[in-house]
Amino acid sequence: MQISFYVLSGHSQDSEPDSADSLLNFVCRLTQTVLAKSSHSLLIVDSDEARLTLLDERLWSFDATSFVPHDKIASSAVTSSIAPVMLTDSMPAGFDGVVLNLAPTPLVFT
Repeated sequence: MQISFYVLSGHSQDSEPDSADSLLNFVCRLTQTVLAKSSHSLLIVDSDEARLTLLDERLWSFDATSFVPHDKIASSAVTSSIAPVMLTDSMPAGFDGVVLNLAPTPLVFT
C-alpha cells in the first residue's frame, strides 16, 4: 500500500480567487494522472455532497480534449459500477483500488 498526501497552499490575491474552484481543478488533473498511470479504479470520497456534485459536473467538462469516465454513486453501490472513477460520500467495505479522500476526516477501511 502506498499513501500520498497533497497539501494545497493558500492562494494570494493575484492567484485564482475561488479556492473551491482551485481544488476541483486540482482533483480533475490528479484524476487524469491516476487514470493514465494506473489500471486500478479510482474512488473519490467526499462528505460534502455539494462539492461532490460540483466535481461530478467538472469531470464532464474539465478538459476539452479528453473525457473522464465516472459515476456519482451511493457508497453501497460502489462495487457495481463499471466506470473507472467513482464519486461517493463514504468508504465502502472491500474496495480495492486508488482512493482520494477529500473529506476532512480519515477514512475507515474494512
